[in-house]
Amino acid sequence: GAALAAGWRPVYSLLLTALLMTLFFALLGWRTFAAQTDFVRRLQPFVVSTHLVEEVITPGAGSGAQDAGATFAALCDEVLQTDYGALVASGALADLVTQPLRYPADAPLPPSLPRFDAATDDLLPLAPGTDAAWALPLHGRQGQLGVLLLGRRRGDGLYTEEEIAIARAIGERLLDLQATAALARRLLDLTRVQWAEGQVADRQTRRVLHDEILPDLHAALITLRHEPEAQAEQAVDLLAAVHRQIADLLRALPVRPPARPSGRLLEDLRRLVTEEMAPRFDTVRFTAGADASATAARLRPLTAEVTYYAVSELVRNAARHGRSDDAPLSLTVTVEGGAGLTVTVQDNGKGGPALDPDAGAGQGLALHAAML
Repeated sequence: GAALAAGWRPVYSLLLTALLMTLFFALLGWRTFAAQTDFVRRLQPFVVSTHLVEEVITPGAGSGAQDAGATFAALCDEVLQTDYGALVASGALADLVTQPLRYPADAPLPPSLPRFDAATDDLLPLAPGTDAAWALPLHGRQGQLGVLLLGRRRGDGLYTEEEIAIARAIGERLLDLQATAALARRLLDLTRVQWAEGQVADRQTRRVLHDEILPDLHAALITLRHEPEAQAEQAVDLLAAVHRQIADLLRALPVRPPARPSGRLLEDLRRLVTEEMAPRFDTVRFTAGADASATAARLRPLTAEVTYYAVSELVRNAARHGRSDDAPLSLTVTVEGGAGLTVTVQDNGKGGPALDPDAGAGQGLALHAAML
């Protein structure tokens, strides 16, 4: 219209229109590209690997904890736009994920975590007085997995339903990754400990046979050959000592390969105590309550198998650490039913020093507790 009023030729009007349309589409394309670039930049922390499993396999090769913390920081800063956040494991994952994720890294935690109903998924407001203003429960197949604590949004705005759904999905994913890495780390530590114990037991057996038993047998043979009557008592003492050493070696070695559970927990535990592990104790006793069989039959197959291996770990620890030089070692395993299955393992051994989890001790029991 302005071109016609000015008396321009039609060709100039078309050129001006084409120029304006070109500028408009160029600006639109630039804005679209900038928005896409910003979206990819904000999405990148959530799609890259956290290197948690890689750090487990090759210690020191990655920075899995830092990468998980960076992902959580991006969630709080870029998506939720809050200055405070904490991801704390609870329930089934509490024994595996012991270090919560925080934003900032030195942010304090509230003195106690809020309690939720089993079926609630709603964002729960918290009492004032701490940096955390909201609590979001995170759930899995085994119940509550953790709690996502959030501060107030910048500008005192409200969180949208889409942002809460994204926060829940990312929080559950981070907890799953941390729990998987912790479980893999404990499995590897347990495997290394068992391999080292096997190597030590094999070398100890060879050393005792070569350095103690064979020289005593040789001395007894020489004594009986040269002075069979005068030195008979000394030779008998040597042979008796050799007999005790061989008996101790045989007692320390497994009688047969460990049996796998058959699926009947009570019978498997009875066989473990009275047959497989009985040679490593002087006396064993296995008792089961009247309702123990019915309670054990109600357990899930995975729970029953983990329970079997947990009891096996306890019995082996009692045999390994409980025996003293002269006192007989006895074992009592009691199984009681009811609302839940209770297995009590008792021995009269001397015990030993307190376990150091940082040194790898107690990993087997911690692993079974986490799996239960």
